[in-house]
Amino acid sequence: MISRFIKTRLYPLSLFALLFQSIVLPNSMRSANLLLLVVTASLSVKRIRFSKRHTTLTVFYLSTMIVTTFYMLVGFLHDAPMAAVFQTMGAYVITPLLWTLVALAMLQQFDIIQVANWIKNLSYPCLLSIVLFIVLFTVYGPDAVSLFKQKANVNIQDGYAAANMHVYASLIFMIGGIFFSPKIIESKTERYILMGLFVAAVATSGRSAMFLALASGFMLRMVGSPFAPAAIKKEADERLGVVSIAIFILVLLIVHLFFVSYFSIDVLENMMRFVTDISEGGGDVRSTQLNAFWDAIMHSQAIGVGHGIGLEEVVSNTKYNWRYELLLPASMYRVGAIGTIIYIVPFAFALIKAGKLQLRGALNDHEKFMLGG
Repeated sequence: MISRFIKTRLYPLSLFALLFQSIVLPNSMRSANLLLLVVTASLSVKRIRFSKRHTTLTVFYLSTMIVTTFYMLVGFLHDAPMAAVFQTMGAYVITPLLWTLVALAMLQQFDIIQVANWIKNLSYPCLLSIVLFIVLFTVYGPDAVSLFKQKANVNIQDGYAAANMHVYASLIFMIGGIFFSPKIIESKTERYILMGLFVAAVATSGRSAMFLALASGFMLRMVGSPFAPAAIKKEADERLGVVSIAIFILVLLIVHLFFVSYFSIDVLENMMRFVTDISEGGGDVRSTQLNAFWDAIMHSQAIGVGHGIGLEEVVSNTKYNWRYELLLPASMYRVGAIGTIIYIVPFAFALIKAGKLQLRGALNDHEKFMLGG
């Protein structure tokens, strides 16, 4: 019986637990998450049917691994802390390999529709965790929410709201996917309620990146739809047209009135703050960091200074001063222009391939959701 359980039940249970913890409770119980990742990846290996089409994926992974390993050595020679070397190895080499194995097996064992629906359904516990976080923090203090975030904080004043939760990072991808492909949710009522709740999550996050994900998903939907061949276009009421926009605005106003009335959080004002921050390059802090990165990149002639080397003018994490929030300039600072291009190529390849499929009308709603995320 135990042998049968291991063969038939252990893999799906391990996979579900990994997805739930990684999406709903990211960066919580890290040791348990790492163990789940290793176990699930190990169980995934024998379920993968390797073929010639995996050659491109292998080349991409090996290319990025070579770049990472080389610049880890460069960083080490420039006195990068050993902690930075080990973290880089884990974040850029080992973890991507394990997740690649998990993803390959998952997409072969289950179709893209099932996987997309799982991720979409996990948005509900993600949203619930935000409510629990704010309520527990407000009533019982930071110790009550240590499961979600160490050194937790919630800032609500003068209509502004911000909570430092890791789950917002998961919602960034979900929001982009939902606003790019809202039809993944069949029920229109559920669709617009969830989109309204996502707007509320954006407004309480204090993160411009979440607003950018929302806006990007929406714009991709509006821009991408006209390029589908006319023969496979759906009826007007199936697209995100005038009526859909009107319903969404109505939901947004209801959410705004609810938060203003019960929590003194001005959703619309917060959204406008995000627009202002993004239009100004992310605010004064981000602009200063970007300028510092640019000067450092020019000073290094865009060759790269190596992984684990901190930039004194840009310290977003005082304990780990080699971690940065501005990913693209940080990558160019670490691995130079050529290394950054090699890092970008897999994403560009996927986008080009998806664009060609969209032009042929071959992308379904669930694939668009995954792409938008």
